Amino acid sequence: MRYQGPLYQWNDEKGYGFVEPNGGGTRAFVHIKEFADQTRRPALGDLLIYRLGQDEQGRPVAREICFVGGETPAHFERVEQFRRNSNQFTLLFCLLLAILTFMGELPIPVLLLYTGMSLATYLCYLVDKARAMQNGWRIAESTLLLLGLACGWPGALFAQRQLNHKTRKRAFQRSFWATVLANCALLGALMYYLSGHRGWPF
Repeated sequence: MRYQGPLYQWNDEKGYGFVEPNGGGTRAFVHIKEFADQTRRPALGDLLIYRLGQDEQGRPVAREICFVGGETPAHFERVEQFRRNSNQFTLLFCLLLAILTFMGELPIPVLLLYTGMSLATYLCYLVDKARAMQNGWRIAESTLLLLGLACGWPGALFAQRQLNHKTRKRAFQRSFWATVLANCALLGALMYYLSGHRGWPF
């Protein structure tokens, strides 16, 4: 169920405040990262549409927030569908990678590289998420993108979905998926090269 109400408290420096539904009801915590539109800052009195959720302590929080007249709830349906599709894509890729390695079409080091880099990339996202919540020193986005390009994108995608981190920043997502496509292209080029040679070069 979605609610509508004004933002009646807001700390712009820290990026959080509170919203209360029209006509009264449960007051909910609002965080800047829950807004669909990251191109503008919220302000007192903004009319919001949101889903009521809970944090780890069971306190009410506003989820999937959009400004009235801005992003619509249908936007979140499209985002959720994209997340499901991306998860399926990642699982299929990992399964295909394992099958090709088992069949001898790919050398074991390639599988180990994807596994190791995915683990390292996931840990970097985990650290960056923790630092973001504590307003600490962040890991550069360029570093996260390079880790994804260097065979760590399955771990990055898993971290994004599990941690809900870097999923709403459209510029980052465009760059991230460009690195995924580039990595898959490089893998395809490697397989094409190996198919014309006997034995592995390493």
